[in-house]
Amino acid sequence: MVAAARAVATRADNPLIDDPFAEPLVRAVGIDFFTRWAAGNIKATDVDDPDGTWGLQRLADLLAARTRYFDAFFRDATSAGIRQAVILASGLDARAYR
Repeated sequence: MVAAARAVATRADNPLIDDPFAEPLVRAVGIDFFTRWAAGNIKATDVDDPDGTWGLQRLADLLAARTRYFDAFFRDATSAGIRQAVILASGLDARAYR
């Protein structure tokens, strides 16, 4: 789900993040809903709550902001000399390759 949201956020008009690995990783796992969402075949407007209080778009926006924050955090840590980090519960996270 998180990788699918990163794929969606990467395709946004003004993307907060750039994760070229997200969509291929989601495709490799092969869960139909997430594969279609990551590829842009399911739009947030197709499934989101009409009043906008919850849904896929809010999830993608939240996870994009979180990804951007941690990307900057790890970039700064690397610049400060930190050579190793452990990311727990990081399924399908390709941060080390971006």
